[in-house]
Amino acid sequence: MLILDSNAWIHAITVGGGRPDECIDAFLDGRESSVVDAYICAEVIENIENDHTTPQRKRDRALERFSGLIYQCPSIIACTQDQIDCIDRGEVRSRTHNKLIGRLADIQPKDAPVFNLAYEHRSSSPTIITDDEEFSQLTPSEYGITELSIRGLGLTWEAPTQTID
Repeated sequence: MLILDSNAWIHAITVGGGRPDECIDAFLDGRESSVVDAYICAEVIENIENDHTTPQRKRDRALERFSGLIYQCPSIIACTQDQIDCIDRGEVRSRTHNKLIGRLADIQPKDAPVFNLAYEHRSSSPTIITDDEEFSQLTPSEYGITELSIRGLGLTWEAPTQTID
């Protein structure tokens, strides 16, 4: 199981290329499974909607692609629209257990919910895929959590240019 952090989803649906696209391909052909909760969905949606450097039409297409992927791909367990509508990411981040996990594991509290999601699915040996350098340096096995892992990406965020011949 691969759990993509919001930055990996955003890269896959807006920039393309690299490991996030390989993950999407693996979900689509059933080689890998994933889970996307309301917290990750809300982060993806909010970050794309608030990127005013990108034309609205392109942002709308990215959100449509994201929605299509998570709701139509049988390899992805997705949250409901109601769950997304009801989530308060600030409240989730400020929960005591997320602040505690952040402090103990030396990660930002915003990453703790993604870590928790992976832990909830530990029976599937999940790997968190993230472009967050600090988060990717966390080694769960150092805390006795051997069922999950984290892989950093080091993505390039510029869209590839296409030359005209």
